[in-house]
Amino acid sequence: MTGRRLGNYKIESLIAEGGMSSVYEGVHMLLGRRVAIKQLNPLLEQKDGIKERLKNEAVTLSKLKHPHIVTIYDYIECELGTFIIEELIKGIPLNEYLKNESGPIPEPKAIKLMLQMLDAVGYMHSKNIIHRDIKPGNFIITPDNEIKMLDFGIAQIMGESPHITQSGTKVGTALYMSPQQVKGQPLDRRTDIYSLGVTFFHMVTGQHPYSSKLTEYEIYNKIVNEPMIEPMSIYKGVSAQMQEIIFKAVAKKPLDRYQDCGQIKRDLLAIAKTYENKTENSNTQIFDFTPEGRQQKAPIWKNAIMMGLVAFFMILITVSVFTLGNQDQMYVIADNAKLYDGDSITAKALDNLNYGETLKILTDKLAVTSDGTTWITGVSSRGIKGFIPKNFVAPSKIYQQINSMFANRNAIEKTPDGYKMVLWKYFVENKYFRNSSSEWKIYGDSFNELEFSGICTGNFNGNNILDYACIIRNKSDKTCKLLMFFDESSENIAIDFENEIKIRTIQKGEKGGGWYLGNVYTRAMSNGTKYDVNKYEFLPSDGILIFDIEKETNTICILNAEENKIVLVNQPK
Repeated sequence: MTGRRLGNYKIESLIAEGGMSSVYEGVHMLLGRRVAIKQLNPLLEQKDGIKERLKNEAVTLSKLKHPHIVTIYDYIECELGTFIIEELIKGIPLNEYLKNESGPIPEPKAIKLMLQMLDAVGYMHSKNIIHRDIKPGNFIITPDNEIKMLDFGIAQIMGESPHITQSGTKVGTALYMSPQQVKGQPLDRRTDIYSLGVTFFHMVTGQHPYSSKLTEYEIYNKIVNEPMIEPMSIYKGVSAQMQEIIFKAVAKKPLDRYQDCGQIKRDLLAIAKTYENKTENSNTQIFDFTPEGRQQKAPIWKNAIMMGLVAFFMILITVSVFTLGNQDQMYVIADNAKLYDGDSITAKALDNLNYGETLKILTDKLAVTSDGTTWITGVSSRGIKGFIPKNFVAPSKIYQQINSMFANRNAIEKTPDGYKMVLWKYFVENKYFRNSSSEWKIYGDSFNELEFSGICTGNFNGNNILDYACIIRNKSDKTCKLLMFFDESSENIAIDFENEIKIRTIQKGEKGGGWYLGNVYTRAMSNGTKYDVNKYEFLPSDGILIFDIEKETNTICILNAEENKIVLVNQPK
C-alpha cells in the first residue's frame, strides 16, 4: 500500500498493523499536512458490522473538536478499500507507556494526565456520546506529556439505537468493562466513568486490578460481584485520597459513582493542591549507605576482593536492619519469585509472586541458612504466608529506585534476580540517584541471545557462577558504560565508551567460534619469505562481543583470570 495515492493523500509508510486495520503515515499532496491513514482490513470488508464500525468512528469523530481528542479529516471508500484520514499523533499508547517506561506513574504526574483525560471524556459526554471502550490503549501520551484520545469504533450517541451492536450484547474490553456492560444492560455516561476508574487504577499502581491469568468468565464475575482490590495494597505510593476517588468511580451501582467527569476533576484538583507546596531537593540521596573514603573504582585485584565482599555484606545488613525495622510492607524485585513453606528453595512453593507485587513482612529476626541465603517471612496480597529470600524484596523507595534504573520491561526481565540489588548498590555508590530516579538507564533490547542487546550473561570468570554485563546510558549526555559484575557480588568493572554500543555473549570453546585475540603465527612463502597472519582462537571462558554502532566495529572483551584484568581486542574488519 505504501507509495499509493488516495485522492489528495499519498501513503508513505506503515505505522502499525492489527487484525482489524492497518495504520499508515501519509501526507496531503497540496497542503503538506502529515496524517494518519487507517485502512480497514480488506478481508473484513464484507463481514457484518465491521465496515459499519469504521464508518461509525468517522461519524462520531466528525462531531468532536477537542485538543485531547484525535481530529478526523476525511472518510474515503474507493477501489483500494475503506479509509479514515486522521490527525497524526506522535507518541506511545498509555498501556505501553505503563508497561515499558513508567510502571506506576507518580501521583502528581498522573493527576495531570487524568485531568486531560477527563476534559476529553467530559467534552464527549457533553455532545451526548459515550465511548464504551475506555482503556489505556485508547489514549496516546505524547513526548510533551499531552493526552490524545482515540478509537471511537463502538462509541454510541445517547438517545439513538445502538446500530452496530445488538441489544444485550457486551461491548468493550473485558478488563475495563462496567458491571452494566458485562450484563449487557443499557449504558449511559457512567459506564465510561467506571472504565476511567479502572484506567486510573492501572496508572497509579502499574497493574490491573484483575490478573491476566483469569478467564473472561472469572473477570466478569469479579466485576459484577466482588469488591475491587485496594490500590494502596498493590503500590504504597497511592494516596488514601486517590484510592477513595478510584473506588467511587468503580462503584458497582451507577448511582453510587461519580455522575460526571466534572465531579472527578473537582476531587483530583483537591489532591493536586496538596502537592503544590511540596519541593524536592534534587541532590537528596536516598538510602545511601556508601562508606566514606571508598575508592571510586574497584578493579578486580585478588587482595581487594575480600574487602569488597565485606563492605557489600555490611551494606546489606544495614539495609536489612533499617528496612525491617521501619517497613511492614515490601515490594518484590524478582521476576519469578515464590513463597515457600520453608527457608529453602527445595521446600514446597506456596505462591507465585510477580515483579512489583507487595508483600506484608512478618519477620522480626533474620534467618540465614548454611548456603548464606537470608530468608524472611511474609504474606502475599492473596493472604498466603511463606518464606522468601531477603534479596528478592525491597522497601518502597529502594523499589522505586530499582525500577528507575531500567529503561523498559525487557531490561527488568533480562536481569537475573540476584543482580538487581547488586546493581542498586552500584548506582547508590556512584550517586546516580536523584530522589527516586536515575539519569543512567539499563536497556534490554532483545531476548534472542544471538542478537546484540544492552544486557548479556555468561561465565566470564570461568568459575561456573553466572556473571552479568549491561550497558548503562546517561539520558542527558548519551554517554555509556559497560558494567560487568561477577558471582552475584559487588565485584565489578566499569568501562567508558564514547559511542553507543551493544553487546552479546560469546560462548567459550568451539561453540563460540574462533576470534582474534591479538596473537599471530608466522607463515613462509615458497621463496622463503616469512609473514605474520592473525590467529583465530577459541575463548578460554565466555566473553562479550561489543558492537560500536557508529563505527560499525566489533571488539572482543574477555577476562584474563590469571592476571585479573580485562582484555579488549578489536576485531579485523
